[in-house]
Amino acid sequence: MPFFENLILGFSTSVSIYDKASKTASLAG
Repeated sequence: MPFFENLILGFSTSVSIYDKASKTASLAG
Protein backbone atom coordinates (compact mmCIF):
# COMPACT_ATOMS: atom_id res chain seq x y z
CA MET A 1 0.00 0.00 0.00
CA PRO A 2 2.18 2.88 -1.25
CA PHE A 3 -0.34 5.53 -0.15
CA PHE A 4 -0.23 4.29 3.43
CA GLU A 5 3.57 4.12 3.39
CA ASN A 6 3.74 7.69 2.05
CA LEU A 7 1.37 8.79 4.81
CA ILE A 8 3.58 7.21 7.49
CA LEU A 9 6.72 8.66 5.91
CA GLY A 10 5.20 12.14 5.68
CA PHE A 11 3.99 11.94 9.27
CA SER A 12 7.33 10.85 10.67
CA THR A 13 9.09 13.57 8.65
CA SER A 14 6.70 16.18 10.06
CA VAL A 15 7.28 14.92 13.59
CA SER A 16 11.05 15.03 13.04
CA ILE A 17 10.90 18.62 11.75
CA TYR A 18 8.60 19.66 14.60
CA ASP A 19 10.85 18.00 17.18
CA LYS A 20 13.92 19.74 15.75
CA ALA A 21 12.12 23.10 15.70
CA SER A 22 10.89 22.77 19.28
CA LYS A 23 14.38 21.84 20.48
CA THR A 24 15.83 24.84 18.66
CA ALA A 25 13.16 27.07 20.20
CA SER A 26 13.85 25.79 23.70
CA LEU A 27 17.60 26.30 23.23
CA ALA A 28 16.96 29.84 22.00
CA GLY A 29 14.85 30.40 25.10
